[in-house]
Amino acid sequence: MTNTGSFDAQTEADLAMSRMLKQIVVPIVDDPDAVVVQAVRSGDDEVTFVVQIAPEDITWFSGGMARTAESLRVIVKAAGLKAKRRFLLVFETNDLQGHDSCEGGELSPSGQ
Repeated sequence: MTNTGSFDAQTEADLAMSRMLKQIVVPIVDDPDAVVVQAVRSGDDEVTFVVQIAPEDITWFSGGMARTAESLRVIVKAAGLKAKRRFLLVFETNDLQGHDSCEGGELSPSGQ
């Protein structure tokens, strides 16, 4: 990362969003200890927040329960607009035999 001018402010915003997502997700999953939130940068203006959860909790964020994920995506997108950056939100299971991801309400095996 070569952007040193606004690196501190962007990093602080990323950390704040990661903390907020964890505070929201932990109370609604069955395995709160499995929740991990990471901010992955793609250039200066795009950050993907990856929320890893236990495999049994992915139903809260896919299928008929996808409203939870969509609501969180609206919040994340609004925060990105305020920061003049693009914020994305992805849910993944953090099991040891690979993982599934939930992007835009669709659940698919990783790598696809």
